[in-house]
Formats: sequence, structure tokens, C-alpha cells
Amino acid sequence: MRVDLTAERYRSNDAVWALMRRSTDEIATIPGVTSVALEGPGLPTGGWYQAHFRRDGATNEAEDIAARRHHVTPGYFGTLGIRLLAGRDLSAEDVANAPRVLVVSKRFADRTWPGESAVGKQLRGVAAANQPPPPTYTVVGVVADVEHAGLAPDATEAADVYISVYQSPPRSPSLVTVFVRARVDAATLLPAMRGMLEGIDPNLAFYDVQSMRARLDSQTSTGRFLVRLMTAFGVLGLLLAAVGVYGVIAYGVAQRTREIGVRVALGASRGDIVRQVVATGMAPVGVGAVIGIAGVWGLERFVRSLLYGVKPSDPVILIGTLALLGAAAFAASWLPARKAAAVEPLVALRD
Repeated sequence: MRVDLTAERYRSNDAVWALMRRSTDEIATIPGVTSVALEGPGLPTGGWYQAHFRRDGATNEAEDIAARRHHVTPGYFGTLGIRLLAGRDLSAEDVANAPRVLVVSKRFADRTWPGESAVGKQLRGVAAANQPPPPTYTVVGVVADVEHAGLAPDATEAADVYISVYQSPPRSPSLVTVFVRARVDAATLLPAMRGMLEGIDPNLAFYDVQSMRARLDSQTSTGRFLVRLMTAFGVLGLLLAAVGVYGVIAYGVAQRTREIGVRVALGASRGDIVRQVVATGMAPVGVGAVIGIAGVWGLERFVRSLLYGVKPSDPVILIGTLALLGAAAFAASWLPARKAAAVEPLVALRD
């Protein structure tokens, strides 16, 4: 849920920190709750700050690294199920008067220190014009990548850094989100959560209460509808292609009934006839398969921009499509060829 802290009494960092600590401590005592965390300004696929950092030893802005900066409370990664890959999590000891630390995403670590461990490395924040120099941070952990900007291919390349909200409060503390992980249906916990927040501050406003599953479903609903629609048209097109291949080849074999009769009369075995007809029918299918695969590879870059987590040249998809069309072509050649080869030569010649 989102919590509105625009009231005058939350203008100071100390007031915001006190509210955050009390909220997380009290909500964690609700039966069924396993963990609680807060983030400012938002939530995955919700909001973040853009920030720039400079590696220790870098001297010019050309070496600056852009990242989405998230201000979170300890326990954030466990609550959201974000895997810790190296180092440690942010802890309760990471407070204002302690050395500044941060946790970085795997994408950030791989880009900034390729082939090296990011844990223990130092970063300097890059200040905007007329701003005091930002502090130097030590990387204490690396976590798995999270697509905070959604699943669009052009939004899945950004890197992330996570800073303890108790060391560096968000510049807009009015945008605070509470995350709760529970062993029970989260909806059943809502009355207790509301009661606790109202007990902390009766004037506190909270809104946009939703499960993460419902939030993700709503954000991907348009994409899922389009995928289903495209899949339906794709399957229909594939079936039409298979039927068309079968019809064309079967018609061509039927037109050769007289020729097949002559071949049988001249001594060709039925097995030879079937093999020859099948080979002739499959040849254009093989040519079409080569052209189709070349087209897939040629259009891969364009198609990739429309997909998330799927390679256009996925071997399962390619092999499955070719197998279906190949099976249709084989059946269209083999069945009529068998039938034609079984015809008595005199009957075929009389025709």
C-alpha cells in the first residue's frame, strides 16, 4: 500500500524515519505476516530516482554510470523475493552516522566491474549543479535484476542501486510504499494493518492497496491479450498453411495417377513409386523451410523488440513449426502415393 506523508509534520527526516521504524515493527507483529519493508518513492514498475555514480579512480563524467536509485528499509529484498547473489543485505546498523553502503543489481555490477566481484568496491555519487558533493558508498551486496520499469524490451536494460532509507532519505518522502509478505491471504490482513497505521497516526492517509500479483496482472493485461490474439492468429495461419500444403501436394499426386500406372506397368515397384512421389512432394517444402528460417533470422532484431524473454529463433518454435508443415507435406505425398501405387496398371492406363 502507498502511504501519503505530505503533511507538514513529516517534513523532517527524523519524523519520517520514526514513522517508518514504528510502522515496520508493528505491522511485523500481525499474525501471518512474515516480513515488512518500505520503499521511497515507489515500488517495482512504479517509481524510482535516476542517479549517476562514478567508480573509485574515475575522473570524468564520460565514465559515469547511470542507475535507478531506490531508498529502501532493511528486509526489502527478502520481502519482495529478490535474491541476494553476493555480499550482504542492508541492515539495521546502516544508519545516518554509519559508513555509507549500498547494494547493486547484477546488471550494474557486471557493467561497472566486468569479471570482478563488486562487493567492497566504492562509488561516488555525482552531484547536480549547485549541489553539495554527494558521499562515497561502499558496495556491500549484489542482488538479482528487477524490471522496475516493466517488461517492455526497451525498459529492461537499466541497472539499479539500493540505499538504506535510514542513511539517505528519499527527496520526496510523500511517496512511500509499504510491502508485506504473509503466509495467509494478504486481504485478510488489511483491517489489522489499517488499524495499526491509524493507531500510529489517525490522520495518516493510505491508498492504492493491492496484491503484487493483481498489480502485475493489471500492468501486463494488455500485453497478455495481444499475445493471446497473436497466438490465435499464428496457430490459425499455421493450420491454414498445413492444409494448403496438403491440398496442393495431394492434388499434384492425383494428377500423376496415369504416369504412376505407366511406371508400374514398366516394372517400378510400389515402394519405388511411394519414395519417388514423397521425395518430389517434400522438395519444395525443404526449399520453403530454408527460406522461412532465413526470414526469421533476418527479421529477428525487429521481432525481438516486440517480445520479452523470448528469442524469435527459439529452436523449439522453429522445429515445431517445420515439423508440422513437414508432417502435412509428408502425409499429403505418402497417402495419395500409396493409393495411386495400389491401382492396377491396366486400370490406370485405361483412365
